[in-house]
Amino acid sequence: MVLFMFAAGSSKLCIERQEKSSGLREQVMLCDHLEDRNVFAMLPPLGQKQKDIKPNIFVLAARLDSFSSIYNSHGGDFSTISSIIPLLLVANSIGQNLQLFLTKTQKTSRQLLFGFFHGESLGYIGSSRWIFEMKNKQFPHPNNKLPGDNIKQLGIESIGVFMELQQIGTNQQFFIHTDKEVYLENKTMVDTLIKSSKISGAEVNFINPETISYGSLPPSSYHSLLKESKNIPGFVFSSFGEGKYNFSYLNSIFDIEIRNNTQLFNQFINRITLAAKITLNTALNYLFLNDTKIIKQFKIDENYAKTLAECFFLKSSWDCPLFLRVSNATNDPDMKYWLRTTANDLSIGTGYPGSGIRRIVHSLLVNSLGQKGPAMNIASEQQCMDQNKKQDVYTYIWQNDPQTNNGTCYRTSIYMGIAKSPAFDIENYNFSSGQYSTWVESRWDSHARLELFLTADYRLELYAFLIAILMIFLSAPLNYGLKEQWFLDNSLPPASPQQL
Repeated sequence: MVLFMFAAGSSKLCIERQEKSSGLREQVMLCDHLEDRNVFAMLPPLGQKQKDIKPNIFVLAARLDSFSSIYNSHGGDFSTISSIIPLLLVANSIGQNLQLFLTKTQKTSRQLLFGFFHGESLGYIGSSRWIFEMKNKQFPHPNNKLPGDNIKQLGIESIGVFMELQQIGTNQQFFIHTDKEVYLENKTMVDTLIKSSKISGAEVNFINPETISYGSLPPSSYHSLLKESKNIPGFVFSSFGEGKYNFSYLNSIFDIEIRNNTQLFNQFINRITLAAKITLNTALNYLFLNDTKIIKQFKIDENYAKTLAECFFLKSSWDCPLFLRVSNATNDPDMKYWLRTTANDLSIGTGYPGSGIRRIVHSLLVNSLGQKGPAMNIASEQQCMDQNKKQDVYTYIWQNDPQTNNGTCYRTSIYMGIAKSPAFDIENYNFSSGQYSTWVESRWDSHARLELFLTADYRLELYAFLIAILMIFLSAPLNYGLKEQWFLDNSLPPASPQQL
């Protein structure tokens, strides 16, 4: 296949050429910036009327993407999905006791924020955008000045703790990584969090940044926060130890080891369940001020862990009953087709048709954390959407209820934020600064040309070689034994001499 690529040189050059064509009657599009959505869930949500509450947020983070230049390629078992599932299990556990959770956190004035960042494999697009919006007090979204209660805009100073999950594998140990400067500044807090993570049956090791040569974190979304502030305690929770990753095929189409190995799959379910228990215990100890009596009421559903693992890893088209129901694919053939065509595609893309993994994670969060009671009298999708016109503290979402397989209105505090590098929104941004990701995707000429290159079977080449050798041996005697008389016709008389 021969296709002409419009982009050339660099992102800056491509965008400059594109902007110069904007004055033409029809703008020529040469490249597109990478873009999708981040997914956030805030518990409890904060409105602008709650002026007496000073936010103190525990952030639980994971990435949504893996890198691949091959459309709809499998991959991302360890890179991505292994850290998404434990957070979904934590969300489900909280959702089972949501009212108790909200009541307790309102008393302690602490909040939990789930953050699923998109585009992290290409320069931490999602997390850098999140921090950019917090700096400008536009998170979870700008002030819409609606007639009802408006959501409170949060800044970086609102973050109390940042915990990120990465590459939860099948080995028997877990590791905690933190930054040296952060640890020295917040040693008491970090040590308390580490102590909370050491639950029964889990071996959790702390990589002390004071004793290692590099003294810093592995690549992570936490770096986006540390670029702006070194005062916020946090760490990366993973299955890899000091200095190197355990798995060699990260961000690769070969990151499919879990789905291809039944024994490994069963071990993996146990590890992600244990990782979820550690994460839940660590977060609740901070949010509930170590109230162990209430913390014990929150449990990780091991059956739900198995269901999620089977849906993500054993269903190549993500067509398990749970995913089909929450996405309404059981009732909508177009949604079913879209789900199957985007399954396993973990790249961020350019915004259209949208990321399958992001849609699934969002739907699962709504199913776990959404409240049907406050919206039980809403009978149609339009009525449900109209609830968002007067206030934005809560997001009302019309989604299929997997228990009834019917559309239901959920009241949630789940928000979608744009996952687009700030570099493309900052006027006269210096593309050589390295502050933000500047990846773009080239557009291609729609007129494709097919060139077919055929390779002969090796046996055909062998036959040709043997025949050539045979012909050489047959022709050699003839070459040396040829006589001129063999080619003359002796029956013809000699020709008469011609006058010159």
